[in-house]
Amino acid sequence: MPVPIWIGLDVGDRTSRFAAIDSQMQLVGEGEEETDPDRLALALQSLPDTPIREIAVEASSLSIHLSHRLRALGLPVAVYEARRASRYLKLRGNKTDRNDAKGLAEIAKLRLPSIPRVHVKSPETHQLRAKLLLRTKLTRQKVACEGMLRALIRLHGGRLKKSKSETAYRAAVMAEAAHLSACGQPDISKEVAALLDICMAHRRIVNLMDIELAERAAVNPVCSAFLAVPGIGPICALSFYTAIEDPTRFEAASDVGPYLGLTPKTSQSGKSRRSGRISRAGNRLTRSHLNMAAGVLLRSRTKDHPLRSWALKLAERSGRGKARTALARRLAVTLLAMWKSGKPFDPALAASRSHGIIPALSTANP
Repeated sequence: MPVPIWIGLDVGDRTSRFAAIDSQMQLVGEGEEETDPDRLALALQSLPDTPIREIAVEASSLSIHLSHRLRALGLPVAVYEARRASRYLKLRGNKTDRNDAKGLAEIAKLRLPSIPRVHVKSPETHQLRAKLLLRTKLTRQKVACEGMLRALIRLHGGRLKKSKSETAYRAAVMAEAAHLSACGQPDISKEVAALLDICMAHRRIVNLMDIELAERAAVNPVCSAFLAVPGIGPICALSFYTAIEDPTRFEAASDVGPYLGLTPKTSQSGKSRRSGRISRAGNRLTRSHLNMAAGVLLRSRTKDHPLRSWALKLAERSGRGKARTALARRLAVTLLAMWKSGKPFDPALAASRSHGIIPALSTANP
């Protein structure tokens, strides 16, 4: 009867190191190959004592694409969380690609609960996620560029008003630069014009991306249902959708809070028990989008929602920052519950579920 083997694959930019162990944790094969899915598949399938029970890799930008291709070739690839896996690999002392590959094979064989597997999203989800990340980076650059432009004008005694209209903003900037020059200040029209072109380019790109993402959220049945939740816009809906992708991964809707790092850390020893700040584990981008959605809902004055009323009561007791974090977690739980059940948003039901978790949420710091 063939003896199964477990393989660890340390993925590198140019080459990847692999090691195979048997059921007795003994090394039965190792090697190095170019980081190409087809060449790696041939090298791994040529190892002795097949069949291959599992191939373990650390989560990274390189391993995600590689795992998709290797799975398509029929290989059982499992992706493990990089931070947890690296702690196990550090126990070996000497940090080498060879040791890391053997350590990953041991992780695959032992299946330690403390080193969880990572859900590998589909290429379509990764593409949409990349657009959301690009939009975030471009938005930050736009804000920074407009800040530099405002600071330059303020340095020479001018004042610049904000405007969402591209035409009005450009006219206001150039008029203020001309006014400063007429008042005897140094001519900064060239510097202003250069910064203004960059600002306008960022604005146009971000606006086009917002239109595209709003259209994608509208045609997606899951995201369009999310838009009925107060505070949730197209960007937040798509961000949550791409962060979760498969709602059946969560046994209970409340499990999404710890997954996104919106629950407080707990330190307990003997009779002492302390709840600290939120863990900030999981995806930072989606967590920030949920926090922004919670902030929008808290500031809303057009219509009172049960979720907002609950959060405002919590803010009176624990502060607005904690209330915003708690509301962000509540929104995440609500979205996942809607997704799993397939039912539309029910404000009364969301509010009734909130009352039972106020004591736990009040310890979370933003």
